[in-house]
Amino acid sequence: MQISYDDILFSAEMMFDELINITIAEETHNTKHLSENDFRKIVEKYSTQNILSTTQAKTMVTAVAVAAIENYHEQLREKLLEFGIDIDEIDTKSKKIRKGYKELFEISDDE
Repeated sequence: MQISYDDILFSAEMMFDELINITIAEETHNTKHLSENDFRKIVEKYSTQNILSTTQAKTMVTAVAVAAIENYHEQLREKLLEFGIDIDEIDTKSKKIRKGYKELFEISDDE
């Protein structure tokens, strides 16, 4: 078994699409008296061509990268297990690097 680049790319694309759909759903839900024109504007605002110019761009790019890394890690783990090597699951709880970075640059989590 080889690690599949296409699977990694596909998982990132799926995450991107899912986040766009969630963002559109949230904004349409929060818009009172949503007209068809309003809906079209919201969908256009979050289209794949425009999404990176929105305030959600950083979250979107980060989530897509994380989805790709998770997929790669799972494929790598599966391959290494064939040789009796277990690299375990990705640690999703630790925030040592985030904490150190924020302390170094005096950044608050509220930002």
